[in-house]
Amino acid sequence: MFDLEKLDESIRDERQLKALIGMGRREFDFLIDLFSEAQLLLKEEAYQLRKKQQETEPEPGTKHVRKSSKAKEPRLNTNTKKLFYLLYYLKTYPTFDVLGFAFGMPRSTAHHNLYQVIPVLKKLLVTLGITPKRAIQSIEDLKETFG
Repeated sequence: MFDLEKLDESIRDERQLKALIGMGRREFDFLIDLFSEAQLLLKEEAYQLRKKQQETEPEPGTKHVRKSSKAKEPRLNTNTKKLFYLLYYLKTYPTFDVLGFAFGMPRSTAHHNLYQVIPVLKKLLVTLGITPKRAIQSIEDLKETFG
């Protein structure tokens, strides 16, 4: 199991880091800042969308109040941990059982966490202008691309 609190101490060398996430320390450090910026952009977009929806569809007296929880602090509480988690998954493609075990969380949490950070990566790729040229939407697209 990865000790995310001591991630820097756990990774022995550049080779091990490349084996785990597919890139070296310099590239990873470069991506952390961009990942953080992409996450802030997504949060701002979500906020603006909620704000717009509230203006167009006001529902007086129906405010959703989140029930308090006694849950522990999230395992992925920093952008460094989130990015490492995502890159590890994309490099190795483990099952959610294995991913959860590796990061000390239940498989459902591993699934939930992954699908929370994937949109941040997509936003990062759009920001960098390195998204795939096209997305395959249908069988015809698949045939055209690979046929």
